[in-house]
Amino acid sequence: DEVGAMVMDLGSSQTLFGYAGEDTAKVCINSSLGISNNKKNKNNIQQYIGHNLTDYAIEFCDITHPIEHGQITNWSHIESMYQYVSNYLHINLSEHPLLIAEPSFRNSKEREEYTQLLFENINSPAIFFAKDAVLSTFAQGKSTGLLIDSGGGQSSITPVIDGFILSKSAHYTKIAGNFLNLTCERELFLNHSIEIVAPYQINQQINIKKKNNITSSFHQYQCMKYIESLKEQYGALAMNGSNIDLNIQIPNKKCI
Repeated sequence: DEVGAMVMDLGSSQTLFGYAGEDTAKVCINSSLGISNNKKNKNNIQQYIGHNLTDYAIEFCDITHPIEHGQITNWSHIESMYQYVSNYLHINLSEHPLLIAEPSFRNSKEREEYTQLLFENINSPAIFFAKDAVLSTFAQGKSTGLLIDSGGGQSSITPVIDGFILSKSAHYTKIAGNFLNLTCERELFLNHSIEIVAPYQINQQINIKKKNNITSSFHQYQCMKYIESLKEQYGALAMNGSNIDLNIQIPNKKCI
């Protein structure tokens, strides 16, 4: 029987995974990974990936980002993400060829390490690397175009000619979604001395709960998720042409 190929798109902010030929991805998760290491019990180490990394408080949990500005910085965590997706979809990745969407600027050394991980650790039967700019162009039914892509870690402008990218003409910048989140944090909260209330700090009565043993990286991760939701709300209003000056009441009952 013919086995369907899988498509993997690892981003700085989100990771997409699905079946080739389908319109949408089967799995869309945050690319961040949580590692809970209780100092009282060093043998009890847990990983929180994807849907397991909830808005509830997780004690002793450090948040790591295995992909920063489009570059992979921790290969063991990437392997954990593959294992999570495999368990979530109830599939055996060793039985499916993989199509990997990669950024246009990925170097050969990083591609070699990625290939080694997929063949030796994931046991992939076959893999193929394709530039994300080329895939986006083909998705529009064209082979030539100018791709403008703004993700979480970086933004890029990449020309594509007959299915090939012009690397020397491509431009990249770190001004992207995460940079906008930090700007929103500064303009909406820090400049007005307003404390950010993360989702895990809120109970059903909308009271701020003091959580012990919460790491600074976990708190910052949760704060950025809340700020990102505010950014998306304002962005949706701007796209609709709304000029209404809104005052949003945040959980600590202050208005911004």
